[in-house]
Amino acid sequence: MNFECLPDELLLQICRYLSSTDVLYSLFNLNSRLNRTIFTYRQHVTFRLTNFQQFEYICSVILPEISSTVRTLSINANWTDLVGKRFHYHFGHQMKDAFPNLEHLILIAFNGKELSDYMTCLSDLLYLKKLTIRDRYNTPEEIKQSLFEKVLSANDFRFEIISFNRHSESLKINSTNGVIYSNIIQLDVHLEEIHDLECLFNLIPNIQRMNVVIGKRAEEEEELELNQLIEMKYLVEFRIESFRRCWNFNELCYLISKMPFLRQLSLDLFTQDIRLTNGQEIYSILPESLQRFHFCTEYEPEEAVESTDEITCSWMSTPFSICCLFSSNKTQIFLHTIPYELPYLDMNSSFIKYLSKTTSNYHHRVEELLLFNVKQLSDVCMAIDCCQNIRDLAIEVDETLSDIEEKEEKKSVTLPRLKKLRWISIDGCPKEIHLLKEIISVSPNLLMFIVDMSYLVQLLVYEECLSLLTKRIRHLSIQLTTDKDLTDDWLEKVSNVFRRVKYLIVESKDSANLSTEHILLLFLRYFERNQLVSVIVRGLITEQLRNDPYQWLISNTYLRNSIGNFQAESIRMSLKKINDKDIFENIIDIGLRMYGNGYALPIDSVHYVLEYCRQQLRQFCVKHKELLIRRNSLLTTLIYSSRRNKTRLKRLQQYVQTKDRSLTQQEDLNDVKDKRLTISDRFHRISRQFHIHLDQNESFDLQRARQYSRLDTYYKSDQLTSDAYLTFVEQQHSSFNQIRSLSSMDILHWLNLYSFSLPKSSRSSEDLSLAEICLFLLKEILLNLMDKVYQCSTPCEIRDVLRRRHVQTFQHLPYSGRKRRNFH
Repeated sequence: MNFECLPDELLLQICRYLSSTDVLYSLFNLNSRLNRTIFTYRQHVTFRLTNFQQFEYICSVILPEISSTVRTLSINANWTDLVGKRFHYHFGHQMKDAFPNLEHLILIAFNGKELSDYMTCLSDLLYLKKLTIRDRYNTPEEIKQSLFEKVLSANDFRFEIISFNRHSESLKINSTNGVIYSNIIQLDVHLEEIHDLECLFNLIPNIQRMNVVIGKRAEEEEELELNQLIEMKYLVEFRIESFRRCWNFNELCYLISKMPFLRQLSLDLFTQDIRLTNGQEIYSILPESLQRFHFCTEYEPEEAVESTDEITCSWMSTPFSICCLFSSNKTQIFLHTIPYELPYLDMNSSFIKYLSKTTSNYHHRVEELLLFNVKQLSDVCMAIDCCQNIRDLAIEVDETLSDIEEKEEKKSVTLPRLKKLRWISIDGCPKEIHLLKEIISVSPNLLMFIVDMSYLVQLLVYEECLSLLTKRIRHLSIQLTTDKDLTDDWLEKVSNVFRRVKYLIVESKDSANLSTEHILLLFLRYFERNQLVSVIVRGLITEQLRNDPYQWLISNTYLRNSIGNFQAESIRMSLKKINDKDIFENIIDIGLRMYGNGYALPIDSVHYVLEYCRQQLRQFCVKHKELLIRRNSLLTTLIYSSRRNKTRLKRLQQYVQTKDRSLTQQEDLNDVKDKRLTISDRFHRISRQFHIHLDQNESFDLQRARQYSRLDTYYKSDQLTSDAYLTFVEQQHSSFNQIRSLSSMDILHWLNLYSFSLPKSSRSSEDLSLAEICLFLLKEILLNLMDKVYQCSTPCEIRDVLRRRHVQTFQHLPYSGRKRRNFH
């Protein structure tokens, strides 16, 4: 059994274990059946963790062929910063032509400058209504305001849904901006301060769904100004996350009063106002239209609270159930409605011991778990036990606490299986390394590990944990605070442990003391055997590395060999493109001799005819584009366009019969038993559909007869030796075969039709390929052209014939054979 014998369901199940780019790179255009099977991957294209060679091939070969079918396009620059820049290089100037049916664009881990460039390129995309931006970073202060305005107005104000995730950098809104963005009906955004929310309400009056994150801390923030917000009549869903700003009850009451028709409301706030923990007070300010409500707050009273009974009783008369947690020192209260509806949970470790797996229901929705002020990993294990569906786990260790006693270090735990966990980040150096081993062992799909170098050094002595890290981790991010741990011994051990790592990020937290060039050289040297796909080093760099990184890599690293190979491969690719141009020039030169008198023409005449043929073929494709889409066949389109020229149809019939003979010989060699419909059969069937009847004895091909007469004179001349004759015939066959070997993409690139979509049948054996259609039309163009040249009563050249044809086409008057004359 081979791969093609597998059913479609099993093939799609296999594809689930591959990335979108792997599926396209491996399976696209192998045959028509696989193209149909992976149709979803052609509609929803995701660039994520793609190596450079795959990325360039997909952008230059595959995407131009499937561009009209792409509905969702996701570009993930996380771990591979080059992806965003290279995609913009390929398609930034032609987004509307390359992806005319695009509906959803996703940009991940782009910096502010790159995001601004992409927004500039988005225009005239009629169906692009949704934009998702995740993990945006490194936006200069001077472009924060203009960037948000550019995003809202991108694609000629066609975006209706715009989403920034909560991990993106905060944005500022220009209060003097008088533009109204009535196109926005759903918005997720991270704002810098509460004043930006006031301005935002004035800019998007038609908003229906809004998720807002307010990022500034309480001590830096002003109060919400009353009577400044407009009434949001169309807003039905609203969620606000503002755990860094201190809210009071009056502000929240005023904010909700401006949303009279809310159906869903979610609040995640930090407060020191006791009224924001009182259920009756909260319930009294909710609109009557509300159908779904979720409330979460961290309350920090001025004095320690001994009991939460009063808070709990205030919620008993409301339709909402709550969970109220004490901190260990009773100076903080974590309160939320049940079930917990937010996709994230950011929690102080002092609340963990009071978590209840049965009443809180964290495991239903929580995908991102952040635990800060962590004292010991046993607390982390307790939180994980309540959040079994997490994808991301971030641990921030409080290193000011005393070390854990040795007798508590071997505490055993039983953890649930974390099938979805793919990302672990540890900031600091927690004890109880054996518990980290337990967490990794129950995470079979763990891929990414973000860790301090100082803690990584401690892990290197724990063999059981290291074996799991070796098996699991493919993406490694190392945080550096000092150069003491950058010794040869430690780096050698790290490279041996993480020998399967393909994506490496090294970030220096103290850039003043650590040389970025030194760090890069060290990690490139020790990770040379890893065959890394991407290496990112963040920190301050010297002028030499910034201005000429290519020369710096050649001079200082082992990449000089790889760069040399890359240059050689680039040269070969350039030669191939040049040779493609030579192929067309060669076929025109041979064609002019074959359909002329046998003698070669000047090179300037060949170039002139070459450009003329390119224009004619381009006009044929553009003129019959709708027919191609409707008939879904190149052969059908060619027959229909030639229906009034019986001589041309007879030559086309001979052309397809020649191809059928070659296919029949190949089937006989391969012992193929099931005979399919031949192209000749399809030719006759299509001719009958268009009521075209070809009689073999009906007409004589005078053009062919004149051509053979001219060639016969050339063959019999004394100037043509037998060796020259054989060389001429071999040149004809080789040039024809070179044209046939070109892909449809090569032909369309030569015609400058980058976004032209071909019918699916053109890739099957029952239809002519675009290269074969191109070859036939080139022969017809050259035959008609040279027949005109040698049939003229007076001697003329090719340029004269083309000039006369142009005059007949563009300057011929109705009912007159003369040009217009101006009388004065």
